[in-house]
Amino acid sequence: RLDALPCVLSDTDEELILKIWFAAPVNIRRLIVASVGSDEEAGADSHPSSVRCFTGPAAEGLGFDSMADSQPAQVIELAVNPEATAFSQCTPRPFTQVCFVLLHFPGNHGGVEQTRVSYIGLQGEHSHTKRQAVD
Repeated sequence: RLDALPCVLSDTDEELILKIWFAAPVNIRRLIVASVGSDEEAGADSHPSSVRCFTGPAAEGLGFDSMADSQPAQVIELAVNPEATAFSQCTPRPFTQVCFVLLHFPGNHGGVEQTRVSYIGLQGEHSHTKRQAVD
């Protein structure tokens, strides 16, 4: 959690999308996003300022071009979290029995060109049900 590397950096601007698939349905209760490291590596300016969370099969096809027209399941304002200790509560209904989550970071605290994320933590419960075709 406190390792500065590996990390994810946005490439051409401050927007960043992370897609997360689960092998079995999960119930997500809390989310933590952090950009840890020294000031040179991960200053407060590059820490994401908010995250727009999308869930379900419809979110799997979203990209930067279709973000403006889509309604997120939840928008969470993020504080600078260099110690990776600040959790945000997730709204229960859209995060129940999900197999996919898309996290869209539209900007950062400093308005700098790159947004940096070194840790994402999801807390909740999983089920042992597996998604598979029925014959």
